[in-house]
Amino acid sequence: MRHLGLHAILRTLLILFLITIMTGLASAQFVKGFSVGWGLKTTEILGSNPAAAPFSESDPNKPALFGGGFDGPQQGMELLFEFPVGENNDFFIPLGIDYSFYQGLQRIPQNKFILQSLENRLDVASLSLGLNYAVLKYSIANAKIYAGLEAKTSFIGQNTFTVETEYKQHDSVEIFIVDLKESCVRLGGSIKIGIEGEIADNWYVNILGTFGIMNLIGRNNERGELMTPYKKTYLSFENRESFLYTIQYSFIIQYKL
Repeated sequence: MRHLGLHAILRTLLILFLITIMTGLASAQFVKGFSVGWGLKTTEILGSNPAAAPFSESDPNKPALFGGGFDGPQQGMELLFEFPVGENNDFFIPLGIDYSFYQGLQRIPQNKFILQSLENRLDVASLSLGLNYAVLKYSIANAKIYAGLEAKTSFIGQNTFTVETEYKQHDSVEIFIVDLKESCVRLGGSIKIGIEGEIADNWYVNILGTFGIMNLIGRNNERGELMTPYKKTYLSFENRESFLYTIQYSFIIQYKL
């Protein structure tokens, strides 16, 4: 039952994906320059958002909080469709579906006999739509440098927080799993810049980076921070949902008509 919300999100994305495939194939018959691509994506949380903070802070000069543990690049993948606009294809509309796997880990020795391993997991599925403009074009490899804006809807799945306690004296392990924050939907936006070039007939490589805000619209202070596992602990209490800024990089292989 706890993953019912995420399953509904995945079913919705699957339906949108199938609709997009059929629409794209139909458009491809009439629009030269239409492309479809797939690749890898990494996401990193910027700034001081609690989602990027450790579960337990060892620096006494920093405020006490229970972070999300996502303090590095998070792995994911992206499916990207591009629809050209105009005769020169200077403008094009990107439609993207991406899925990221967030995992935060930390090992905290309680004393020389007890070691705790903490793990926070959640998945984020996103649907984006935007407008890009080819700033520069090159005849070599049909390359272009482009910039753009996009709106993005993110489906944040219910997190799973695991505490594994190892008792060395007794040679035993205790595992505690909780998922206290329900899945949710947030609306955001981003700016992007990328470079695209042909590597073989009709095959292109697309390398791009985006800077965005995941929860520009839809924040809920009653839920607490967006990606932390707890709203309230004995050390801290979350009374708001902060803006969550991200930087993302994608490496995509595209087939273009």
